[in-house]
Amino acid sequence: MLGMAEMVAIHERIVEATGLPVVGDAECAFGAPIHAARTVRSYERAGLAAIHIEDEIFPKGQGDSAHQVLPKNTMVGKLKAALDARSDETFVVIARCNARESETFNQVMDRLAAYAETGVDAIWPGVRLPEELGRLRGLVSLPMVGVPPRQQMSLSAYGEFGFKIGCVPGILGQAATAAMAELLQIFKETGSDEDYWKPRPGADRWRQWFSNLGKEEQEAMARLIPGRSSKS
Repeated sequence: MLGMAEMVAIHERIVEATGLPVVGDAECAFGAPIHAARTVRSYERAGLAAIHIEDEIFPKGQGDSAHQVLPKNTMVGKLKAALDARSDETFVVIARCNARESETFNQVMDRLAAYAETGVDAIWPGVRLPEELGRLRGLVSLPMVGVPPRQQMSLSAYGEFGFKIGCVPGILGQAATAAMAELLQIFKETGSDEDYWKPRPGADRWRQWFSNLGKEEQEAMARLIPGRSSKS
């Protein structure tokens, strides 16, 4: 449901919060090849290190219409437009394939070969069955990115299939939501949050980190104003 401007704004906040390289979700590049070019320029200006672009139709389907993919040649044109739009050649473009649900393994490999020929930097194969993952290393020459089937294998095992990046969507949000719900329940029952923190080793470190968030930057700016201190 989110448009490109909203997605870019979300990624800008992530980039601002970390010094690590950020891989961004560019969905289907929000339309035709001309939109793919605009998408690359916008994500690039936001400070990301990479984006992945899916080969699904736009707008993406829901329910029974999910994962309807573009014709291979249409996606190739979109990837070429995205690559041509880069102003920084180190900005990584990942071609993501979501066709495995509707196409055979060999058809997917044919897609990936065509995507690789465009000059993209990495491939997201969209393959999750262990027996098919084992066939990828000899068929895909570019670095691979994907979502590990975590119930079937560890991240290290996923890496042994040749994957350089394993995306684990949702787990941070899920963990944070569970923690907040538990804390609020304890607070509701006891009127205090201390019973939540007591059994958690290292909790004081994170409570202090949160209390100090932005304090150093605030004090540095205050020192630049003559006659003012961070306490004024």
